[in-house]
Order: sequence, then structure tokens, then C-alpha cells
Amino acid sequence: MRTERRYMEKALLFAALFLLAGCVTRPVDQFDVITEEDVGPVLSWAEVSTDWWTVFGDDTLNALVASALADNTSLRASWMRLEQSGYAARVASASRLPQVSLGASGGRVRQPSMMTGGVIERDRWSLSLGVAYELDLWGRLASGIGRAEALERASAYDYQSMTVSLSASVCEAWFALNEQMLLLDLLNAQLEASVANAESIERRYRRGLGSLLDVYQQRELVANVRSRVPGVEAQAELARNRLAVLVGLLPGESFVDGIKRLPVVPPRIEGDVDAYLVENRPDVRAAFERLGAAERAATAAWRDRLPSLSISAGGGYQAENSNDLWDEWTSEAMLGLQLPLTDGGRRRAEVERLRAETRERLEAYAEVVRQAMREVYDARVLETHQAETVLRLKEELTAARNTLKQSRDRYENGLVDYLSVLSALSRVQQLERSVVSATRAQLSYRVQFCRAIAGAIPAENLERE
Repeated sequence: MRTERRYMEKALLFAALFLLAGCVTRPVDQFDVITEEDVGPVLSWAEVSTDWWTVFGDDTLNALVASALADNTSLRASWMRLEQSGYAARVASASRLPQVSLGASGGRVRQPSMMTGGVIERDRWSLSLGVAYELDLWGRLASGIGRAEALERASAYDYQSMTVSLSASVCEAWFALNEQMLLLDLLNAQLEASVANAESIERRYRRGLGSLLDVYQQRELVANVRSRVPGVEAQAELARNRLAVLVGLLPGESFVDGIKRLPVVPPRIEGDVDAYLVENRPDVRAAFERLGAAERAATAAWRDRLPSLSISAGGGYQAENSNDLWDEWTSEAMLGLQLPLTDGGRRRAEVERLRAETRERLEAYAEVVRQAMREVYDARVLETHQAETVLRLKEELTAARNTLKQSRDRYENGLVDYLSVLSALSRVQQLERSVVSATRAQLSYRVQFCRAIAGAIPAENLERE
């Protein structure tokens, strides 16, 4: 009778505590996970192929990008961060599972005897099995798991974003190398022509058909062209070093040389930029997942203020002799309820801190979307205008060559001095170099546009050996 009354008192106590908890809390769904509808619509883009760099039709470039994606150390480090976040998600998921432990002990115990006043020594052996499980009544554990999983997805998007940036960097470095190799060939050709022209001017001077000023002016042009060669060679070496590091090698390691040509700029990507949605860009998705992770952390902190209910059970054997260890089994089962009463405002402050962090993440997400759209618009504007720049430079080069031809003809006929020829020749050489650099810039803007709208490797295909 007394035992039944004790159980009844415990049941009433548990019921009272649950009623009290229900009176002092607000609905637990008030902190629902933020969705894309809550933060407003976002812009998008048409899908771009994962291997977007293949549109340049350069087998060497394709091989370089593949090598970089396989061996770049920064990309490998990003993969390791992804693995870490995956294990962190497993740790969080383990909180929803029962915790089982097995214990065993044995030894000699000494304790005073109340009857004899002496010391009693005896053996004690035990073997126990325990199980503990927390009931996730309010979804606190689920919120923690959701946060860890959102951070894992954010890490996956970070990895994808790095693949886009890395492939774009390889393209930029490869085009820069070939630009410098082209400029070097062009400078060598210009230098050879200028030297030959200087020799011709000197022969004319020795025959009394020109002035010493003509000779000096042509020599100045030769020196000007020759002075540009070391700088171009240095830039080519720097581009080669950038490529080496990007593909996982050390600077200075010989692995590839320029092909001394730039690919034809692929046809313009059709479609209005307004039709592109940036929501699938890896960096945008990563920012959104971190927003969700912050919101789930705030939810878990708020639910941590609610009562927690846990179940524990255990059983085992105890004996003073190892031979008798299996003779008697003891077991227990417990139901535990914990209700936070006062903590000096720590839990409330933590909730407000995490809610502020969520608002910060929301603003950060909106800023990432804006910046993504700006990158798309800027790259499209730059590429469009650069294409026109290249066209106008080529027209100017054609006109400058015609001017040079006319100047030479008039000089040969004694109608103008050599300064007009020298000026026209210098302009032609400068424009030839400008066309090469402008074409490389046009390719660079196409790379930037592809980078701005590229999707990257799907998360389900992320595998490493």
C-alpha cells in the first residue's frame, strides 16, 4: 500500500511539472526554419555546363583544369573541411540514438568493521550494462542535427564554389601565359624588322640620302622595342609559376609551355541577364545554408529552456567472488525530468545572441545575392564593350598600316622627312601589341562571365580517393 502511494505521488509530481512547463512556454513552432519564401524571391540564371572551359576548344587548357581539380592543395584543403563538417553532422545525429555502455571492475576492498573495530578485506567483482536515452520532446536535438547538416551542405557548396574559382583561375593564367608568349614573338619580329630598317637608314645616310637624325631616331625605336622584351619574359614566367601552383606543383617546375596563340572568343551566350537566377550559384547556396544553420542554432537554444525528459536503464552482476559473479542479476530503470528554473539569464541571452546572428546571416545572404547579380551584370557589360574595343583596335591598326605605307612611299620620294615614317611605324607596333592584349582581356571577361553564372560539380558527384 505504501509503495503504491509512493508511485502515485511521483506520477502527480511529473504531471504538475509538465503542466507548469506548458504554462510558461510559447509554441515551439514559432522558430520554424527560414525558407526561401521568407527572404523573398531571388534572381536566377540558365544552367551552365560543369566543364564550361571546354568551349574554348583548347585541349591543353582542358588538361590543365583537370590537373588542377585533382591536385590543387587549396581544393584538397576545402575537401578536408567538407569531411570535417560531415563528421560533425554524424556527431550531432548520434544524440538522437540511445547511448549504451558496458562496464566491468574487479579488485580488493578494505573497509572498517563497526562490530570488531578492525578492517575487513574482501574481493568485489562487478559487470554492468547501461542504456541512456533522451526523449526529444520539443525538437531541441533535431534542431541541433539540422544545424550540423546545414553546415555540411554549406561546406559542400564551398567546395563547389572553389572548383569554379580554381578552373577560372587556370583559364586566366593560361591565357595570360599565351598572351605574353604572343607578345614576345611579336616583339622579336618587330625588333628584327626595326634592326633591318635601322641598317637600311644607315646605308642611306652613308650615301648622303638621309640625315644623322634619321639614324638616331631609328636606333631609339630599336632600343624601345628591345627594352620591352625583358618585362614580357618576366610576365610569362610569372604566369607559368601561377599555373604550376594551381595544378599542385612548385613554382619553376617545368610542366607546360605556351602555345603562342589565343583561342577564338566563343559566341556570345544568348539570353537576357534578367532571366538568370543566381540561387543555384554555390556561394549563394552556401550563404543560404549558413542562414538556415544559424536559425536552427537559435531554435535549439530557445528549446533548451524547456524541460528535458530522459530514460535510463541498467543492470549487472556484483559478487565478492568471481566464481559467484553470475549468480545474482540486479537492474534498475529511471525516468528523469529536468526543468531549468534560473540561470542568471544565461539561456535567454544565448537565444537573443543567436537570433541576432540569424539576422546577420540574413543580411549576409541578401548581400551575396546582390554581389552575385552585380558580377553577372559587370561581366556581361565588360565583355560586350571589350568586343567592340577589339574591333575598333583592329580597324585602327588597319588604318595605321595604311598610314605607314603612305609615309614610307613619300619618304622614299623625298616628300617628307623620316619622322613621319618613324611615328607611323611606332604607332603600328603599339597597336599590334594592343590588339593581342585586348583580345586576351576579352577572353578574360568571358571567363569572368562564365564564372559568375557557373554551377560547378553537383554535390552527389563529389568523390575523392
